[in-house]
Amino acid sequence: MAEEPEIEGLPEEVEERIDRGDYAGALSLLESLEVPAAGDLRAELFYRIGYCRLHLGRYGQAQEALLAARAADEGEHFRFRISVALANLMLRSGRYGDAAKLLRDLLESGGHDPEEETLLHYSLGQAEFYLGELKEAIASFHKALAHYRKSKSARGIISTLQSLAAAHQLRHEVEPATDAYLEAYELSKKQEDWQSVGLIYLNLGALYQDRGHYINAEHYFDQALAIMRDLGRVPYEVSLLCNLGNLTVRMGLLDEASEYFEGAEKLLEEKPELKQYRGYLHAYRSELHADTGDFDAAARDLKDAQEIFSALKNPKDLALVAEGRIELAVRAH
Repeated sequence: MAEEPEIEGLPEEVEERIDRGDYAGALSLLESLEVPAAGDLRAELFYRIGYCRLHLGRYGQAQEALLAARAADEGEHFRFRISVALANLMLRSGRYGDAAKLLRDLLESGGHDPEEETLLHYSLGQAEFYLGELKEAIASFHKALAHYRKSKSARGIISTLQSLAAAHQLRHEVEPATDAYLEAYELSKKQEDWQSVGLIYLNLGALYQDRGHYINAEHYFDQALAIMRDLGRVPYEVSLLCNLGNLTVRMGLLDEASEYFEGAEKLLEEKPELKQYRGYLHAYRSELHADTGDFDAAARDLKDAQEIFSALKNPKDLALVAEGRIELAVRAH
């Protein structure tokens, strides 16, 4: 595959900030630059802006920038990177089937260098994971991990280990999940990659909750929440508030659960594009309503969650709602 041209004009500081996970700083710098009328630099600028917005959870604005990048990329020098970013936007927005199709089409088109192919396998694994195709996801993650180990890409190894661990976790394969989390944790701390540390804490919290170790789960969720708040990662903050709400309902701490859900609701009012996370809020909050005896409110939350997940065509989350509806029907009668 032909190498992409070197683009002159973007400050080196942009790439440096992106490399260390400072997406807000990189975006601020990018948005301060004058937009070229046409050419490769225009496409590169819009791509970088869209990429940073994507990682900051500004999905609507990210799509706007990425589509502008694609329109400006007349020579298709950045077609691959823009397409992968759009696929990841679909993943973040809950459009897993659309993302999987786009990624498989890119893989089948061929002509990719090893780095590009690795990124495609990793991203496809993410789509397969959320579609509930866990065996396929694990295979895709292993393909990506093998290359990242060969190229000694710390960031790639960390991200793939976390995803691999989560897939094993959902298959109730505790030992390989724990091994992958621990390796990712040690490498993340060494690299001072605090977002990855926060994600590992989040996943460890979920692992402990699944095993009924609620105190340990609460500890790791709290640690993750503090990190994500410091980093300004609103989607993860909403997710953690919902997880903590769900956990404290299970612990019988209903007042605390209500406060967590109220915090998530407030953030979602400011971020209406986070539709998938609003679906989680409705699904988890329904348990709180059921525990307080308000079965009508619980049913409304489940109905709202089902509408959101149906629109996103997400079978994994629809299964969560179906379980909630069955449980509610049993409790309400």
